[in-house]
Amino acid sequence: MAKGSTLVVAATLLAAVGLGLYLGLPLLRDDAEKTFFIDGVTSDAHHQLEARCELCHLPFAGLKQGACEDCHGADLEALENSHPVSLFQDPRNADQLERIDARDCRTCHDEHLADVYPDYVTIAPDFCMACHGDVSERHQSHAELPADGCRDCHNYHDNTALYEAFLAKHLDEPMLLDEPTVAARNLLLFYRRDAEHPLKPLAWSERDAPAGVDSASAADWADSAHAAAGVNCSACHLDDQGIWGERPDQSHCRGCHDHQVEGFLAGKHGMRLAYDLPPMSTADGRLAFTAQAKTMRCNGCHPAHGYNTGHAAVDACLGCHADEHSLAYKRSSHYRLWQDEQQGTGALGTGVSCATCHLPRISKQHLRAKFMKRKRKHPPKPRLVKVEHNQSANLHPNQKMIRTVCQNCHGLELTLDALADRELILGNFAGKPARGLGSLEMVKQRQ
Repeated sequence: MAKGSTLVVAATLLAAVGLGLYLGLPLLRDDAEKTFFIDGVTSDAHHQLEARCELCHLPFAGLKQGACEDCHGADLEALENSHPVSLFQDPRNADQLERIDARDCRTCHDEHLADVYPDYVTIAPDFCMACHGDVSERHQSHAELPADGCRDCHNYHDNTALYEAFLAKHLDEPMLLDEPTVAARNLLLFYRRDAEHPLKPLAWSERDAPAGVDSASAADWADSAHAAAGVNCSACHLDDQGIWGERPDQSHCRGCHDHQVEGFLAGKHGMRLAYDLPPMSTADGRLAFTAQAKTMRCNGCHPAHGYNTGHAAVDACLGCHADEHSLAYKRSSHYRLWQDEQQGTGALGTGVSCATCHLPRISKQHLRAKFMKRKRKHPPKPRLVKVEHNQSANLHPNQKMIRTVCQNCHGLELTLDALADRELILGNFAGKPARGLGSLEMVKQRQ
């Protein structure tokens, strides 16, 4: 082989090795943002996890079987999934799979196409017609409706708020219910049953921080719910090995607030922490945020040591979010109600904060898969009322908010119309819906 040819081969091999190292080394680093390898734009739901490709993908083998169910399976069961996979595994529905393979999440939710399909659904807006093309013949009320408008009223995975029996039950409700209130949190009632600490209110002088720890910044603790319930410094700052930590993380909160932490880690605010990634930062978000960069941990919304829930319900949200909907909140009637409650001129439970709608208070009843009323011989036992910290549980699609949020105060017709009015949502519900969906009117006609 000529000397020139040898040099060309050597240079080619060297370039190949260099390119291999350039492309391969990032894949071996756990902390690398591997966006170089991403084909297309990741959805708003998943872009925070771009550094953990292995959560969904196998090396050189494509998407992992069951990757979607690993994260979302339990949520779909809790929502009473209207289109479970088992429905399409039934041989009687085999012909429908030829039109649309509903057994595979990717049929509708193909990732890395957010620039083409910003609403997470990657197929045509009239895809319902593949199976329900005869709906206008079976239901006269649907005869004049557009084939691509199904999602204005219906939610593929959880349609419980639009079942005809449910709509019929809530016909002719007023826009504002007689006694609109938000359920009161009652954790302490249940905490008393198996409290890990003596339920004795603590004074500032009784703090048990070790000698040498500067506790001057912890003065808010003395007036907090923690001190009132006997929760001392060591309860949060000592780990399982008895080692003192200056900045307790969510693992310390789990001891008393397991459900809240679980929801936090499942939602957008905490999902990075759930997969051993650095916490979410507003600098990495895709919404409009304030100039002040913040990271999302429990203390991001609940500043130590007071853990003021009033602060977390509004000020913490507006300290980060600067989108049109958020900025319009302080011009809304909801905010006026919130101010009245905070100032003592409004009854407890009548204020409407950011958290009232986006981190709603839920009872065990709302966590059940089926919404059924059963006759009881004895009065029902008290239900634990907690704050749902997973925004996705009631935000996308927004019809999830109907039962757990809107119906605490409003009639169903106003609720449906308001949630379908994009401009009204952007203005934080200042005013009335511009149009009506007509869902309840359809039910009236059929009744």
